[in-house]
Amino acid sequence: MRAGSIDEFPDGKVTARALRPDDGEGVNALVVHIDGQLTAYVNACAHQGLRMDGAILDVTEKTMRCPWHGFCYDTITGECLSVPGAQLDALPLRVDDGHVWVRAAG
Repeated sequence: MRAGSIDEFPDGKVTARALRPDDGEGVNALVVHIDGQLTAYVNACAHQGLRMDGAILDVTEKTMRCPWHGFCYDTITGECLSVPGAQLDALPLRVDDGHVWVRAAG
C-alpha cells in the first residue's frame, strides 16, 4: 500500500507509519532512509517487541538502536548486531513515480 510520497521520508531519518489496507490486516511500519536507500520493517524490536519509533540512527554506520534497551540493528538487512540470529521483520518496499509503497500484509 502507498506509505507516502518520497518527500515524507527524509534521508537520514527513521519514519513510523501505520499502514491499514482496506482488505487485510495492517501493520505498524518503520521506513529507514539512508543515502537514498529505503528499507521497511515491522515497528517492533526483536528483543521484546517494543516500538522502535524513537530508534537512534547512525547514518555513518547504517545502524539503528532500539530506544528501550539499546539493541543495535543493521538498517539494510534488519540483522541484530547485538544478538546474532535475531532480526527485524522486513517488509517489501518499492519506490514508484515518487511514491513509497510498502506491503502491509501477507
